[in-house]
This record gives sequence, C-alpha cells and structure tokens, in this order.
Amino acid sequence: DDFKKKVFADNGVSIAWAEMPYQAGGWANDTAYNQSEVFEYMASADPVYRKVYFAGDWFSYWPGWQVGALDSAHFATDQIVEASLKVK
Repeated sequence: DDFKKKVFADNGVSIAWAEMPYQAGGWANDTAYNQSEVFEYMASADPVYRKVYFAGDWFSYWPGWQVGALDSAHFATDQIVEASLKVK
C-alpha cells in the first residue's frame, strides 16, 4: 500500500515528443485508420500459409502507445497459434 502512495500519487509524466529537439521522425504516422487497405491486407492473410507475422505499436490502432504494441503482439500470437493448430 505504501508503494502505491509513493509511486502513483502525483507522479505522472507526460512528454510531447513532437516538441522535443532531435526527435524528428521518431515514430510512424501510418496507422490502421489512415492506411486501412494496407492494414486489412496484411492482417487478413491466411495464417496457415504465412511465413512472416507483424507486431508492434505501428501495426495497431494505437501507434506510439504500449497498448498498441501489446494489442498487436496478442493478434500476432493468436495467428501463430491458429496456424499451428490447423497444420497438425
């Protein structure tokens, strides 16, 4: 309980990376929202015949956020498991 008080009480940090010097091009702006055709094509390939799986914040609806990376990793691992179950 003491840990919660020390770590989470008024210790939030927010960084506007776009405003930081030397950070030009540090993130992708192509997302599932503005590149929907590409995103759908890459995400919808038959997992049994795929040899490459993509994961990362950039391959999600939440680019630049940890939740995007986790969501994308979950999607990729689901596809890998699905493919392995169909092959057997």
